Amino acid sequence: MVPNRTNPSLTAAREFFNTPSAYLAGNSTIPARVALLRQALAGERFHEAIELGCGDGSIGLGLLHLASSLVLVDISPRMIDEAKMRTPAVDRHRVAYCLGDAASYDHGRTFDLVLCIGVFAHVESVDDLVSSLARLTERNGLLVIQITDSDSLWARVARLAFNGGRKPAYVTNETAAKELAGRFEHHGMTLERTITYSDVGFGLERVRTGLAARFKAFTGTLGLHRLFSEKLMLLRKRG
Repeated sequence: MVPNRTNPSLTAAREFFNTPSAYLAGNSTIPARVALLRQALAGERFHEAIELGCGDGSIGLGLLHLASSLVLVDISPRMIDEAKMRTPAVDRHRVAYCLGDAASYDHGRTFDLVLCIGVFAHVESVDDLVSSLARLTERNGLLVIQITDSDSLWARVARLAFNGGRKPAYVTNETAAKELAGRFEHHGMTLERTITYSDVGFGLERVRTGLAARFKAFTGTLGLHRLFSEKLMLLRKRG
């Protein structure tokens, strides 16, 4: 029986992601994102980093070598537990874990690197998340977000052709990269770079997850901005 699909809500999102295996098992997109961000941020150095909607912490921890400290935030207690287990013992003194909602989280300070990967689709209010991320980013700090661009050719084809993949049992938000960049512009943030890649492994996951991840990361080097739908957007907060 197909479950009823409702609009995104904190309760629905928490329930979906509170079963980590449903999202993490065989997921080749996460390591692809880590590889693309390592390449994009190579040579950068940050003092305080935070990742909102961190999941098992793979992305934030994968970039920990660039920062002095890291805060991992997620609405799912089990994802926070996964992140704690994934953190190397040698780095635990540099990592803090918080249970919280990305759209309303307030740490009481700002960060020079803010990560929010794959969260926009699952929040009750896109505007609230934009405001929260802008507030957490310090002046001249860098914000990295990830969305599925609803204006891309692949997203349009996918909407018409199928509704598969790791979809939660509720209707997720559709976000357009150009429109979202405009919303951040109102908060004093400038889009510096967009990395576009494919979230489709074309069956390579059946062979090996690592192979699919390398393929997806490779698509991020092709510059096919009009074709692929997955966008990593790097925004700088003006000083």
